[in-house]
Amino acid sequence: MSEKANQQLRKITVRAGSNIAFIKYWGVDDATLNLPQTNSISMTLADAHTTTTVEWFPEGVPPQEEAGLRQGQQTKFRDVIELDGKLLDETKAARLVRHLDRLRALAGVAYRARVVSRNNFPMASGIASSASGFAALTVAGVTALGLDLDATRLSAIARLGSGSASRSLFGGFVEWERGTDDATSVAHQRHPATHWALSDVVAVVNSGEKAV
Repeated sequence: MSEKANQQLRKITVRAGSNIAFIKYWGVDDATLNLPQTNSISMTLADAHTTTTVEWFPEGVPPQEEAGLRQGQQTKFRDVIELDGKLLDETKAARLVRHLDRLRALAGVAYRARVVSRNNFPMASGIASSASGFAALTVAGVTALGLDLDATRLSAIARLGSGSASRSLFGGFVEWERGTDDATSVAHQRHPATHWALSDVVAVVNSGEKAV
């Protein structure tokens, strides 16, 4: 994962890789904290990634939203979220807004956010875009707020948005521990990417969403 900050610490861009699980977590025991039923192990996919920029606005309406409102393209809710070139309406953005609310609560602020996120692979097609997406959103959002949190704490926060996102905070081979509470259900790198000579080959034959 890489990150780039501007001098004002208001706008941050982060890239996070998706991951593929070798041992799955088989659902959750606690839906509120997103605590898994068992430990899981995955390999981070460095070349299947999400790049997310988060910009916070302490006061007023983000200028991008104001323009969108004039054109009738954006509903009047707190944040402006663009995913793969499309502005999300309030319904589609709800899960991301809930995660931004967690970050606001953590920092004790009521800022509005402008989020621009892009995947370099098709969404909802079998590659875990929620893992890379929430990992990137967490790190970008937290860092843009000026908070200094270690990777373990960031993993716990990302888990609240998407369980597998806790693993995408790290490269190589990663374990997400079941834990017993919010502080102990976290991920860590077991081995670097060079530990095993493994590759995940992705062949895109259809970029549409998979049927569920």
